[in-house]
Amino acid sequence: MASPTNPTRSPTELERIRHVPDWEIPVNPPKRRRSSSSRNFFSRLLKGSSPHNYSSSRFSIPSFLQRKPATAVRPNTPGSCTTTTAGPISKETGGSPVLPISSPISPTNTTTHTTTNNNDNNPTTLRQRFDSILPPSRRYCGLSRRAFLILLSTALILLIILALGLGLGLGLRHRSKSLPLPWTTTSSSVQSGELTYFSPSVGVGACGYQSGDNQTVAAVGHKLFDGAAKSKGVGTQNPNSNPLCGLWIRVMRGDGREVEVMVVDRCTGCGVEDLDLSVGAFGEIGEEGEGRVKGKWEWVR
Repeated sequence: MASPTNPTRSPTELERIRHVPDWEIPVNPPKRRRSSSSRNFFSRLLKGSSPHNYSSSRFSIPSFLQRKPATAVRPNTPGSCTTTTAGPISKETGGSPVLPISSPISPTNTTTHTTTNNNDNNPTTLRQRFDSILPPSRRYCGLSRRAFLILLSTALILLIILALGLGLGLGLRHRSKSLPLPWTTTSSSVQSGELTYFSPSVGVGACGYQSGDNQTVAAVGHKLFDGAAKSKGVGTQNPNSNPLCGLWIRVMRGDGREVEVMVVDRCTGCGVEDLDLSVGAFGEIGEEGEGRVKGKWEWVR
């Protein structure tokens, strides 16, 4: 018996033959896709591609599930003078919106008007600033804003009146207090002030008198000295002609000691009621070591 012979195959046929191993053979081949008629019912409703006529009397799609034709709105670009009305999307054009031909609009005014809010540029009004500082809805010391403002205004007015009254009263009191001049005071008018001493022999006084330290002389305050000159209309240019020069003053202390002195000078560091006595006159009423003492004095008629 002759052995079977293998048929001779061409190289092209050998290349076409391919051995498929077992592990490459699909055991569970994928199922074939169903036809379009077996698709999901809701997918057909949403896509609107139902092969059946559901608008029959047997079954109809609800109105809220029916698909409406889509419209495409073309945005208006700034400065454009055309208006475009979008139409429904047509299936014949591949789903693209059908845009009608735009009709140009002839511009009537090329000026662009920008509406601005004047309130944004204007500064805050006085009422708004006041409300921000004192809100009307809050309570101030248990009072409403209106009552609190009335009370505060009344207190400020009273305070101003009090300050003006005190200022005017003190000014009038100071003005009404006259200088203790010999021709304006009574015979019983006694002044109280501080008593000090100086050396009149150092030089000539304001009245032009040359006096010694042991002489009973004195110097009155500069305000009293100048006031006397103005009172008589003499002036302060020439102190030698002052009406107080040469007048006598009686000086007293509380322990009964007293001395009479003559006015010969003007004391710049003394007050209106103070006296600066010579060394000899001061020794009559006190000790030099005391330096400054309290005393009383009056004009000698």
